[in-house]
Amino acid sequence: MFHWIKKLQFLVDKHANAVSKKMAKLGLTLDHLVSNWFLTLFSGRKRECVIYFWDLIFLEGRQSLIKSALAIILLLEKEIGRCNEQE
Repeated sequence: MFHWIKKLQFLVDKHANAVSKKMAKLGLTLDHLVSNWFLTLFSGRKRECVIYFWDLIFLEGRQSLIKSALAIILLLEKEIGRCNEQE
C-alpha cells in the first residue's frame, strides 16, 4: 500500500499542488487521507460510487485505485483548501 500512496503523492504534487502544500502546512501526510480508502476499497463512499470503483478495480486493476483517489482529491480540492488546524 505504501507504494500506491507514494505514486499518488507524485500525482497530487503534479495535479493538485495546493492540496500538497495545505496538507504539509497542517502537518498531515497523504496516508492520513487515503489509507482507509485503499484498505476498504472505497467502501466508505456512497453505494453507487463504491460499485463504480469496484467495477474499475476489476476491469483496470490496482492502478484504478490511484486514479480514483486522485479524482476524489481533485473534487475535494477546494474543501481541503478551506481546512484549518482546528478541524
